[in-house]
Amino acid sequence: MNNRNGVFPGLKSILEVIKFSLCLHISTSAVFGFVMAKQEVSVQALWLGGFVLLLAWGCAVLNNIQDISYDRCFARTWNRVLVTGRLSQSFAYGLASVFIFSGLAGLWFCFEGILPVSFGILALGCYNFLYTPLKKKTLLGIIPGTISGMLPPLIGWSAAGGYLFDSQIIIIMMVLGLWQIPHFFLILLKQQGTKPPNAYPSFKRIFSSFDLKLQILIWCGLYSLSIFFYLISGNSPSFYLSWLLVLNAFGVVAWMGIKLFESKASSYKQLFITINLSLIIFMAAGLYEYL
Repeated sequence: MNNRNGVFPGLKSILEVIKFSLCLHISTSAVFGFVMAKQEVSVQALWLGGFVLLLAWGCAVLNNIQDISYDRCFARTWNRVLVTGRLSQSFAYGLASVFIFSGLAGLWFCFEGILPVSFGILALGCYNFLYTPLKKKTLLGIIPGTISGMLPPLIGWSAAGGYLFDSQIIIIMMVLGLWQIPHFFLILLKQQGTKPPNAYPSFKRIFSSFDLKLQILIWCGLYSLSIFFYLISGNSPSFYLSWLLVLNAFGVVAWMGIKLFESKASSYKQLFITINLSLIIFMAAGLYEYL
């Protein structure tokens, strides 16, 4: 590890390579699935979230290792810690191994049945062994990438003993999946001034900036519609929380539309905050119901 400025740069590098904030969101969605199945917030739910967080950290570190050559080709990623050598690959491999093993072991030994750890392994496979290599070869890599993001609530749901074909968990997974797509296109829109390397596929060769904005708005609309499906399927929370979700569903589409197509340059930070906050509100409403 290149630690020229003392301990803090090393800690900062580790926090970057484990994608702390993203993995915390993944862990929260697993807790959400567990609580929705159990209909209570418990210490066991927090343990579940902790094990999924460890697994997500491991997957993130492994993804960074797999993408070193790929990341060198993009302005957004060429300063990542493994690309620049601020963190050694050998240390990263050890970190990934410990986190993945600990997360899967926790799911195996602390929760009944084989399903939680099986879905954890499936998420690992979809993200690191399908999405990560496929995104360098085909645009269809977005499919296993989206599936991997839909699995954490299913891990939580199965750990709580929920019925796998219950409409509630199916719609929750649909909400998570549809949320990811406009989030992905927002990243591409933010990079609209950069040209992707010819060696790798990119939606930016298919869509202009205006087209990307339309795609974001369309997928935001579908994400919003999935929240309504959740409400009308008999899984809605209390009256006031239901109205909060209605306002959330309308508001995210309206605000994204305004910010995407206003005459001045859009603030992409605001757009990311909008779509992320919307999902946080969705999960918080469900969790609050069982506090």
